[in-house]
Amino acid sequence: MSTLPSTGPRSPQNGDDTVYRVAQLNRAVRTVLEAKWSNVWVAGELSDVTEATSGHVYFTLNDETEPAQVRVVMFRNDARRSKARLVDGSRVKLQGQVSLFTPRGSYQLIARLALRCMVQDGTFLESRSHAVCTQNPLRGYPGPPHVLFREEIPSRASAAPQGS
Repeated sequence: MSTLPSTGPRSPQNGDDTVYRVAQLNRAVRTVLEAKWSNVWVAGELSDVTEATSGHVYFTLNDETEPAQVRVVMFRNDARRSKARLVDGSRVKLQGQVSLFTPRGSYQLIARLALRCMVQDGTFLESRSHAVCTQNPLRGYPGPPHVLFREEIPSRASAAPQGS
């Protein structure tokens, strides 16, 4: 156990005299992340998919238009109910919560739902409900984190002409 003091000399830059231990800082950041990003939708392509013996699935979600990625964990029960195959190269839309893995100090997405998507002209097509995740014209990507912009399109069965 560390014997570092929880406070130290006053910093001339910010006037704050609090000195945090690494674990304290990570817990504080985790609390803020989980409160602000408790329900978020994120779309991208899977890589580095690994299923642990516990049944949890770990993978990286990659942005397809910019060099960006986030680590993701989907716990066993959520992975079993997944609507998407969690394999390398799959394009998915995930619903979950942003959190911080405290021991490593790295943020991650804890996914609760995965939907299989196809990409067409820069938009994600959600295969389950035949809905198009349209681009939010104000933000330039598929919606802000808490809102899913959707435009319903008919399925092939409902769009087929009704003959006698």
